[in-house]
Amino acid sequence: MLEPTAETVVALLRAGLSGDQEGQSAILTSCEPLDLLAVLSGFTIAMGHNVFHGADNFDAFLADWQAAQLDKPLP
Repeated sequence: MLEPTAETVVALLRAGLSGDQEGQSAILTSCEPLDLLAVLSGFTIAMGHNVFHGADNFDAFLADWQAAQLDKPLP
């Protein structure tokens, strides 16, 4: 198993954005799931903090997004 890095997370996100399911699968099967989740979580927090100009703004966005998801009907 590979140790996931920031580069691994970026590759996973880019594979997802481009619809590259084989690329996603290769990354997901090459890393321990909890290790990958930890790096992905750290990346998400850093990105959200940067994009939303602070943790409080990012938290407000997440709260609004979550509330909107609760209003959507299940598929």
